[in-house]
Amino acid sequence: MIYICIPARDEVRTVGLLLWRIRETMAALGRDYEVLVLDDGSRDGTRRLVDTYRRVMPLALIEHDRPCGYGPAVERLLREAVGRARYPKRDAVAVVQADFTDPPEHLAALVKTMEGGADIVASAPSGPAPRPVRWGRKLAEFALGKRQRSALGAGDPLCGFRIYRAMVAKSALDASPGRLLRSRDPWAANAELYAKLAPFARRLAAAPVQLRWDVRRRKSRARPLVAARQLLRVRRLAAAVVLWSSLGLGGLPGAALGQAFVRDTLSASVPAPARIPFAVGERLRYKVKFGIFNVGEGWMSIPRIDTVSSFPTYAVEWHIKGGVPFYKMDSKFYSWMDVRTLVSRRFVKDQNEGGRETYKEFMFFPEDRRFQRIDYDTAGVMPTSLPLDDVAFVYFARTLLLNVGDTLTYNRFYKEEGNPVVIRVLRRDQRKVGAGKFNTIVVQPIIRTDGLFAEGGRAEIHFSDDDNRYLVYMETHIAGGISLSLHLEEVQSGGPATSATEVVGGGKR
Repeated sequence: MIYICIPARDEVRTVGLLLWRIRETMAALGRDYEVLVLDDGSRDGTRRLVDTYRRVMPLALIEHDRPCGYGPAVERLLREAVGRARYPKRDAVAVVQADFTDPPEHLAALVKTMEGGADIVASAPSGPAPRPVRWGRKLAEFALGKRQRSALGAGDPLCGFRIYRAMVAKSALDASPGRLLRSRDPWAANAELYAKLAPFARRLAAAPVQLRWDVRRRKSRARPLVAARQLLRVRRLAAAVVLWSSLGLGGLPGAALGQAFVRDTLSASVPAPARIPFAVGERLRYKVKFGIFNVGEGWMSIPRIDTVSSFPTYAVEWHIKGGVPFYKMDSKFYSWMDVRTLVSRRFVKDQNEGGRETYKEFMFFPEDRRFQRIDYDTAGVMPTSLPLDDVAFVYFARTLLLNVGDTLTYNRFYKEEGNPVVIRVLRRDQRKVGAGKFNTIVVQPIIRTDGLFAEGGRAEIHFSDDDNRYLVYMETHIAGGISLSLHLEEVQSGGPATSATEVVGGGKR
């Protein structure tokens, strides 16, 4: 869930358009969301206008009869969002200005950067600003100080257009039983909020945005002298962040605080697969059977290239949904695989099998052989610098040369207890499915842990015996000994199969 917080005071000329554009953006993004608007003592009809949008979008209106100021308004919105978040380790809180200078379409970039593993994503704004704003910002930046600005990470500390993981906001609020923000001025409050939340974040990142000063329908409320005075106090707070970072304490990412980049040691040491038989845009649709009964559908797709820890990755989605009166299953698996090496960089498992719900979310750092489990807020050491998860192993297997009778062994599963992963090449076969008749090569993957390919599941996968290596048919046994099978019904091909070196920065040369 993404909570979009909007502090508003006398914004009747822009807030309606802003809400409508947020509605369009979030519908295209396909994420659950709720808009929280705080009307800070408006006198121009803002409150009445916002209230009309409750009928067409998930929206809650908080009313202040008297203006409290920008900083207190943002804090009230944060507390409201955190209180509503059911899953604070995966829910997010975004702050957007009601004057339309923060373009709603850039929310998608902030959300996707956070889904790549960041806990706070700030804006790195571009675009010309009015002259009074430019000069006022120079004074405010001078008051904050260059070293303190860099300590607050990537992005612009004075710009409030950001997204925070709900757990980070909750931790900061819990640590401040009184007021979290003392600054009322917008620029000072934005910098103070960043400084207060940064120590609770594991990773800070920034996404490029172009602010729309040209569409603002009122004069700027920036008061550079007031902001400068309040920023002097924030400067002392930011100095503490510098010290925290230099000592390597807490969750801050070391001396390069906020630089959500990881050294690419794999690029020199790991050979890329000679050929990748899949590409962005590929979507395979399946019929799901429990035993002999048709009970649902499944999808395997690569909808896009995402950036995870600054590395371009294939964003792979695998969804299996079906059931019978006594047993229902709705399982979603998401894997982010490095486009060059196919190592896993992030993995999400969201399952509901027979009424038993399981959610697990991992971030992988192959260069350091470590992982972080986001939903449990734990970390550990991986047995390999080339990790693969359940889904990534299937796509990795599609790149392999498979000869009947071979037994391939890999110590590359991200969990120690899951190794070695064994892929047995059993036989060649023919399989007729809804998508057509295929010559197939049959493999049995065995991962010594729970999941679709657990040793007791006796899974078999039929790959098409051609250059595409489509997963044509799969059978495994899930909880209760129930046979689950996928039958390929429809193929939507991606771009042409490529060598890994042709995939650069989310596109092809």
